[in-house]
Amino acid sequence: MSETAFTPGAWLVAEEAKIKHSEGTLIAQAQYWPDAHLIAAAPYLYSLLEGVSKFLENNICLEQPFFDSPPEPASQFEYEAGLIVGEIQLLLAKARGER
Repeated sequence: MSETAFTPGAWLVAEEAKIKHSEGTLIAQAQYWPDAHLIAAAPYLYSLLEGVSKFLENNICLEQPFFDSPPEPASQFEYEAGLIVGEIQLLLAKARGER
């Protein structure tokens, strides 16, 4: 995964729907309060998705049914977990500005 370029959390919602870093630096100004809360949660959400992706990726079991065949997910759960990992990685890339 690429390095993030955004200001690390914790972000807080302040007066007038302003999003500020915990040290007081202005991050953004939202037009609506609900948007401000979503934006302020972004660093935490990013970190959480990174952790979920790594956990799933490290715990997906693959099996190789035949010597000359490619590895396959061991179950429907592993198959779907692999799809989720792919979606999370695309989302994280988008958050980094790569997509």
